[in-house]
Amino acid sequence: MPRLTERPRWRRRHTQKYARHSKSIDPTKVVCGSCDGQLEFLGRFNRDGTPVAKREATGFSLFVKEQYGSAKKTLGPGTPHKDVMKDLSDKWKGLSLSSKK
Repeated sequence: MPRLTERPRWRRRHTQKYARHSKSIDPTKVVCGSCDGQLEFLGRFNRDGTPVAKREATGFSLFVKEQYGSAKKTLGPGTPHKDVMKDLSDKWKGLSLSSKK
């Protein structure tokens, strides 16, 4: 989830910038109000104007990425996502601290 200090930026060639707290602007549907030109996504920036550093994945998210498919097969087709994630979180809790890294 984005931190409140991060703001995605959009701009048009004439340097008018549109800052939002989310990526709420769809560049295929929205154009610049001044010149009707296409908008360009500049990325996410902190309030001081510096680019937001990309965060590394957590141990749990990497574990889920590796184990999700096998857990889904084990629990059977039609199992809700909520139940698969509960099963994975129970497995994660059972791992030792050294294997969580």
